[in-house]
Amino acid sequence: MPNELIHTWFPAYRTAILETDFTQISCGVRKALEAICDRLRGPAPIDEEEKQAIADAQRGLAKLRGESVDEWNSEAGNGTNTGV
Repeated sequence: MPNELIHTWFPAYRTAILETDFTQISCGVRKALEAICDRLRGPAPIDEEEKQAIADAQRGLAKLRGESVDEWNSEAGNGTNTGV
């Protein structure tokens, strides 16, 4: 697991993957991806371990985003969406 003191993107990633309110997942995923992009654009070198962690995080966030959209569509289709 990446060290959040070294990997500045990790707290945003952790927040996104631990979000339980599917209506908030998109926002968390976006923030995590922005943090990863900021890290990739930054001046500090990225070692192989962090490159792999970033690649894994990006794949996980993409899957999470897809699942949250599927869940939202399912809830909306069932008439249980409260609009919150």
